[in-house]
Amino acid sequence: MSIRRTIGTLTHNVVDITHMKIKKIGEFNGDATNIKTKQYEDFLLIIGKSSDIFDYFGVEELHGLKRSDCYDTPDDAYIAGLCNQFPNQSPNEPKRHFLFINEIRIGRSYKDVLLIMHEAMHLSLEVHGVNLEGDTEEAAITYGEKVATEICEYLKSKGILQIN
Repeated sequence: MSIRRTIGTLTHNVVDITHMKIKKIGEFNGDATNIKTKQYEDFLLIIGKSSDIFDYFGVEELHGLKRSDCYDTPDDAYIAGLCNQFPNQSPNEPKRHFLFINEIRIGRSYKDVLLIMHEAMHLSLEVHGVNLEGDTEEAAITYGEKVATEICEYLKSKGILQIN
């Protein structure tokens, strides 16, 4: 709905945006209602099903993966976990990272903790680089363990990870 108002000699168009969906990278853009996020110092944790990661970033393709290929079952998923940089970042801005865990695929077994550790190590390599030697190697491994532990504790607090 567009309303034309005249103020003095200036004319403005006022647009009702109460029902418009504005897509902005880094804010939830989709219609999925069960997606969960938690911002950490170095990354954004995103919990949902495979298609939610595409909805979150408002894209159909993400780092070589396609929304149209998504499927989720308790034993298998198109994306069980994913760690990468936010899509479409400007070269001038600091790199932002996300770590995605598929909520449908997680929560029943020690293998789920291994998946979280796997993705946390990908994040650690993004943060520390891939040429690890000496103290940097130990720092990268310790960082990955710390991140995995924090994610596991968060998922347990939300009732998603149900192992001791």
